[in-house]
Amino acid sequence: MNFTFKKNERLCSKTIIDTLFENGKFINAYPLRLSFIAYNFPENIQGQVMFIVSKRRLKKAVDRNHTKRLLREAYRLQKQGFYNLNGKKYAMAISFNGKEPLDFDTAKKSIAKIISKLNDQVA
Repeated sequence: MNFTFKKNERLCSKTIIDTLFENGKFINAYPLRLSFIAYNFPENIQGQVMFIVSKRRLKKAVDRNHTKRLLREAYRLQKQGFYNLNGKKYAMAISFNGKEPLDFDTAKKSIAKIISKLNDQVA
C-alpha cells in the first residue's frame, strides 16, 4: 500500500461535500467525528477525505493548522483501513470536536478508533 496523501485523495468538490453533510452517516469517537457516504469515484481514486477544525473549537490559526497536519499524518499512516471496506468507495470528512490541540498519539488512537467503528458499521 502506498502511504502517500495525494491531491486526488483530498475531498474538494462542493457537490460531494454538500451531499456528504445532507445525506451522510456519522460516527463519533471523541475528539473526532467521521461523516461518510458511499460515492462512485473514477477507477484511479479509492476514496476522498477532508479534515475540518473549527475556529470555534481552536481560536488560534496555528493550533488549527497543527491539528489538521497531525490528523492528515495519522490518516496517511492508517489509510489502508479506510479503503478495505466491502469494495465500496467513500467520501469522508473528519472533523475535530475537542477543546484543546491534539498530540500525535491521541490523533493516531482516535483515527484507529474511527476505523474500527466504521468497519463495524459498514460490515
